[in-house]
Amino acid sequence: MTKKLRNVTKVEKLPNYGKDLLSISFPFRSKIKAAKGALVFIKDLIKELGLKSFIKMFMRIRKEFEEARQLDWYRMKAKGISQKNLNFIIHKMVLSKVMADEMGLEKASEIRRRFSDKTTYFVMEGMFAPPEVFKTCGDGDFFKPFKQYYIAMMDASVNAGLFEYKFIEDNENSFQINVTYCAFAEASKILGTPEICYYSACYSDEVFFPKLCEKVGFEYSRTATIATGKSVCDDRFTRKK
Repeated sequence: MTKKLRNVTKVEKLPNYGKDLLSISFPFRSKIKAAKGALVFIKDLIKELGLKSFIKMFMRIRKEFEEARQLDWYRMKAKGISQKNLNFIIHKMVLSKVMADEMGLEKASEIRRRFSDKTTYFVMEGMFAPPEVFKTCGDGDFFKPFKQYYIAMMDASVNAGLFEYKFIEDNENSFQINVTYCAFAEASKILGTPEICYYSACYSDEVFFPKLCEKVGFEYSRTATIATGKSVCDDRFTRKK
């Protein structure tokens, strides 16, 4: 934990407070961790495909990304998403789509999840803050400042056209939000491959939040995602008894 974060006593003073999901900046150590994970990810792809097919796959990703940009993205743009963020999401989903096409959904999912397992906690902790920082901000209690930070990020993401959500429960021991619109899931649907969203986007939440909550006496649960055909993603945080 950096000295800058160690001295933070108000959650509003955290570097990424109130930023949307795609505007958040990452500390250098998180970038290094992600870069190392990316090298392993590429190594896994080459091992599975062979170098020649790996190169062809990335040439195909570039071609399909340009083709995908010509599709009708009106529904997403109407939510207010910027072209920069839309391009990022399209590229992410095209990568996942082409991987699934080239090696099958199961193998593509396995490789992508292995990447998430190695890198997600450290990267997403950089997006948020270490649990002890939230506890400091809450005078020893993790929950209130974490919830405030999380909702501030979600509200900013709504304004950026990335998500829509509603509260299902909100009290001193738990809160649950249901995400009713997700730009990542919407993009995968427009590409004609809704199944790719779960392993390329949703799964990261299920790596990070349980580990984070376990450190501070909370539980994270999710029973449904839009990516798997449900109407909502139901994210719930509960204080352990």
